[in-house]
Amino acid sequence: MNWILFPVVIQVFVTCVRASDKVFWYESPAADGMNEALPIGNGRIGGLVYGHPEKERINMNDITLWTGDDNPTQDYHGPGFGDYQTLGSLVVDLPDHKVNTQYKRALDIGDAVTTVQYESHGVQYKRDYFVSHVSQVLVGRLTADKGKAYTGRIELQDAHKVAVHAVDNTIAVDGKLVNGLRFAWKVLAQHTGGSLKVNGTVIEFNGCDALTLIVSAGTDYVFDDSKKFKSGEDPAVHVNDWVTKASIKSYESLRTEHLSDFHSLFNRVDVDLGQSSAQQTALSTDKRKVEAVATFDPDFEEMFFQFGRYLMISSSRTSLPANLQGLWNDNNTPAWHSDYHTNINAQMNYWPPETVNLAECHLPLFNMIRSQLNVWRKCTRASKDLLTPLGKHVTKGVAVSSHNIYGGMGGLDGDKTNSAWYAQHFWEHYAFGMDKTYLKDVAYPYLKEVSELWDELLKTVTNGTKQQLGKLVVPHGWSPEHGPHEDGCSYNQEIVWDLYTNYVKAADVLGVDKEFRDRVAGERDRLLWPGI
Repeated sequence: MNWILFPVVIQVFVTCVRASDKVFWYESPAADGMNEALPIGNGRIGGLVYGHPEKERINMNDITLWTGDDNPTQDYHGPGFGDYQTLGSLVVDLPDHKVNTQYKRALDIGDAVTTVQYESHGVQYKRDYFVSHVSQVLVGRLTADKGKAYTGRIELQDAHKVAVHAVDNTIAVDGKLVNGLRFAWKVLAQHTGGSLKVNGTVIEFNGCDALTLIVSAGTDYVFDDSKKFKSGEDPAVHVNDWVTKASIKSYESLRTEHLSDFHSLFNRVDVDLGQSSAQQTALSTDKRKVEAVATFDPDFEEMFFQFGRYLMISSSRTSLPANLQGLWNDNNTPAWHSDYHTNINAQMNYWPPETVNLAECHLPLFNMIRSQLNVWRKCTRASKDLLTPLGKHVTKGVAVSSHNIYGGMGGLDGDKTNSAWYAQHFWEHYAFGMDKTYLKDVAYPYLKEVSELWDELLKTVTNGTKQQLGKLVVPHGWSPEHGPHEDGCSYNQEIVWDLYTNYVKAADVLGVDKEFRDRVAGERDRLLWPGI
């Protein structure tokens, strides 16, 4: 299935979600790649479920697993920028299940649970998967309508060729990336009936009635530039703790706490566009998508609105914010590094949280930005692409281009107003929540610092029409993916206007920095307006 974070944004607020169909379902397993696999996640740990009966594969992610560093050369294509990495795959081999009928795989976005069902050799099989934010584990439950139905093996296929260890009913992986970031992940298998044993680096099970799989992962990434964003601590300690604590709970308890946590966010909002026909709702999702092109399918449109909210909850909780692929990644060299692409993509991911009642999901973006400011300041001061009208390096403010999780960015010769566009998100969170403590401690300092950058950089027009002379423009600007560099691109002008407007409002709310506030207001009024 193809997915982006928010296919559509509609502002509708109610106290609970209707019990209408919120299930994407298919009649065949997912193909290789990311387009058809079903995504589950808790904001940090992600899984792509492929749903093959004879060989289940769940591609695993931890959103903090990145190569690269602070990239002082600002080479977007060099090793210092790095790439978002995959952990690898959890694989469950069930060779006797190759022949099967009545196949169905589904993602219930109302519960954040994905399911695989089929019949093989007269037995009805079912697998349920979810990722618990409460317990910080992915949970899988394999059941059947007859006893002794499960025989096969479990393995972890690590994507970084590090040591894999299997002991008792667990398989564990721990290692380091080339940049020194430590990582670990682990699966624990519980069985009802039959037997289970370790054979080399795999777990073999025979004649089991049911299986529960508990998986967790972690790295030593921290929001601390003084430590180069790495704590040096062994992430296996936390991973073992999460897995052990989850294993003490029953599957029913793990599922109940997951549903309660997820529903507390998801069930805040509903949208009603009408009622689809019985013929429409009877179709599998891939077929329904084709039919919806020609015939309006209101429930289907509602599902895609809610799918955007589902992806936001699943990829942006208390760790890093959603990246270019949200949380999910199936290889170690993803397109555009799966980075934080700041010429629209990172911001576009975060347009909806406030309007779809997921304000908490906005916070990881602010936490990441604030943690990287010291690195960005150094790059800003040193950049030859950010010179004042007098040809001097800037002394204040902060700029950023597309970046990784260590503060490393690409060059600043392209879109210079990205940090100002980020500033819009800081203000929007205040505008919806009206939390003055947040405004004072979090939003205002960032708004002011970015405004200080443009106070130094804006250029006065000295050669132009009568309407242009004396106006202020962004020098050597660029509208992303549209044409050459030039002074006063409409895109850049509008973003700086928005930054200045929000800064003035923030200063007025807090009653601070009147001299600088008035200076910014005056510069805003002198900005050259877009023309045709």
